[in-house]
Amino acid sequence: MIEKSTSRKKKSIAIVHNLSTGGSLRYMIETNKIFSKNYTIKIFKPKDPLGHLRGIFKIINYLVYCYIYLPVYYLDLSVKLNRSAYVAVIVHHDTYIKAPTIFPTLKKRNVYIIHEPPREFYEPISLHAPRLADKLITLLRLPIFVIDKFVAKSANIVITNSKYSKKRVDQIYSINSKMIYPGLSKFFYRSKTKRLNQCLCVGSLLPYKGHNLAIDAISQIEKHKPNLIIVGSGRISEHKQLVLQSKRLKVNLNIIENPTDLELRHLYQTSKVYLNMAYQEPFGLSAAEALNSGCNLVTVNNCGTSELQNYCTDSVFVCERNPKIISKSIIKALKNSKTICPLSKYFSWENTARGITNLITDE
Repeated sequence: MIEKSTSRKKKSIAIVHNLSTGGSLRYMIETNKIFSKNYTIKIFKPKDPLGHLRGIFKIINYLVYCYIYLPVYYLDLSVKLNRSAYVAVIVHHDTYIKAPTIFPTLKKRNVYIIHEPPREFYEPISLHAPRLADKLITLLRLPIFVIDKFVAKSANIVITNSKYSKKRVDQIYSINSKMIYPGLSKFFYRSKTKRLNQCLCVGSLLPYKGHNLAIDAISQIEKHKPNLIIVGSGRISEHKQLVLQSKRLKVNLNIIENPTDLELRHLYQTSKVYLNMAYQEPFGLSAAEALNSGCNLVTVNNCGTSELQNYCTDSVFVCERNPKIISKSIIKALKNSKTICPLSKYFSWENTARGITNLITDE
């Protein structure tokens, strides 16, 4: 007699993204690890735009990629997915156009994970497009402003990463999104490594990340002025501007581009304070990783990062976007020894993935 197999075939989920770096990519990678335990997952990603072109040819290629290639790709993909056996489709935002244009024609149950709207359209343009050429590109991207609003509304469910982001996204898109906090990798943990008189910032060198504000605030500390490390990449002009500002204000600055995870963890574990000076930061995954690694956090208000104070009362200092006020908070944070803040107790990728799964399946 042949026994019947009791094993059950895993259901399949499609993952759609067009990400390259940053916290949003880490979010996808970590949640995919959890999804793969219970589902068969298949990842779909558009090809990357050609990067070897220069000048007007690069701009033309960029526009063709955004307005022709990507819409056609997402339309073809929606047709393919509609005919498939996937029980759901998880869509992450697109680096180039934000809301992927797959939603209006996608009939499969789906969720859209949005970490932030296209901020260059909702915040001072000088923070995201400091040069004249940048402003021209933003002007050429104006159709995306309209398309993004329409497309995001077409998603079955929109997921945001903080209470702050939910409020902002709901206002911009006139929807009722679901808030699910991101998790924390166990890779980032507190160690007995000696802490240095050092502050750390992580993020792009563009003005919206507020690194210039961090330099200004540190410059106003007279005794035991800490060093500042910025982990981020940008153009030579942005790098040079921050270096010149730090020299003028006598702040010891070191800019590190593209560190490995091991190098980043070491920076978290050897810095006394993590600074979030970014303008309207949606959540602050790096800030959470730093806190979990034993740093104190100084963050400006009016952002999702300030919500971390609800979990780490003694280690998080929230202040106004004023260099004098920020400098006082940095001094307090440097002196604070109550830095035991096990955020991983509250934020786990398992909980994040479970929350997403509950929204897209009947299980």
